[in-house]
Parts: sequence; C-alpha cells; structure tokens
Amino acid sequence: MATSRLCSIPNCGKPPVARGLCSAHYQRIQKKGYVRPPKPCSVEGCTRQFHAQGLCIKHYKRLLKYGDPLGGSTDWGAAKRFLSEALSSTDKEACINWPFARNPLGLAQIRINEKTRNVPRLACEHIHGPAPTPRHQAAHSCGKGWDGCINPHHLSWKTQTENEADKVLHGTSWQTRRHPWAKLTAEDVREIRALRAKGVKREEIAQKFGITKQYIYNICARLCWKRV
Repeated sequence: MATSRLCSIPNCGKPPVARGLCSAHYQRIQKKGYVRPPKPCSVEGCTRQFHAQGLCIKHYKRLLKYGDPLGGSTDWGAAKRFLSEALSSTDKEACINWPFARNPLGLAQIRINEKTRNVPRLACEHIHGPAPTPRHQAAHSCGKGWDGCINPHHLSWKTQTENEADKVLHGTSWQTRRHPWAKLTAEDVREIRALRAKGVKREEIAQKFGITKQYIYNICARLCWKRV
C-alpha cells in the first residue's frame, strides 16, 4: 500500500503541490528563493511554531505583557491540587482564599471537564452534599465569598433571601460601604433623594458621589435601592 506523500520540509506535514513542497512553502520559495523550516518555540516543552523573538504567539504575548514568556501562567493542575487540599482541611476558623481565577464578583472559579465551575459550590457539595434545589446558593458564614474564601466549613446551602440577609449582617451587601465594590450606602441614597427634593441638579449630585446622572435618576425613581 502506497504511503501518502508529505511536504519535504521537516515537521510540516502538509501534502505537496509542486517540487515536493506544500502550497505555503512552494509560494515562499517562488517569492523569496529559499525556504526556512518552521522553528519550534524556544520555551522548553512548547511544541508551537515560533512567532517572534524565537517564541510562539502565546509566549510572545506573555513576554510583552509580563516581561517574561512564562509570566502570568499557572502550573498545570495547581488549581485542582489547591482545591483538593482545601477540601481536606480541618481548620474551621481561618479563611482559605483562592489564588487563581475568580468571576467579577470575586467568587473562586475552576475549569473541570471543559466547564467553568464555582469553587464554593463544589466545596459546599463536598461537605453538605448536593444542593436541596438548583436555586440554593453556597453561602459563606465568614462573609468573605467576595474575597475568594473556599473553606468548606464556612459554607452551607441557603436560599437567596437567606443569603442576602446574611450579607446585611456581615456588612457585605451593596447597601454598605464595607462591600469592596459598593459606591453608596443607605445613608448616601437618602441624602441623594433629599438633595433632589430640594431641587439640586442631577449633574451636581452625580459629581459629588462619583456616579452617573442616570444612576441618580434610577435612585430617585426607586428603580433601584427600593428598600431604602
């Protein structure tokens, strides 16, 4: 049985079209008069072809961003090893903060079987079993979910209403300045409504509190902060 022919350039692997060369290498020799074999990335263990400065596109971008072709990377399996150690922890007091990827709310995340999972839910499932209903949330007794805590002993299944009530007690709801991303407190909202009632322009109020005019309108129209 005849074997299929390949481009004569080492490690190319494409079928030839003329003079034993694939289309890309044949066009290159027609244009430049020579063909350079593809070079591998200079990073040890990387099999990608070089893009610039002896590096593949992935490591070249890391070089530009971090000053190091290996900068910003995580060792393969490090996140799963960290999770495994956290789940077996017997420390019920101290928070175990996730040092890897988080979502915009600060909750820890991990890729498992090509799917992104919230680590607090995995930790809660580990110690308490599956959630009673799909609507139940993994609530933190420490109030440090936004800081990436994954200590399974700090987690329990609660409804959204129960979880929001806990946030108020912890001072981490959007209605308190203790929340890392909160721009307003309940007192601020009351002051904004009082200023608008006195006829102060939205532009002036927005500048004072560092928010947008639309946000001022939403507050005064009670489209948000309805409970204040």
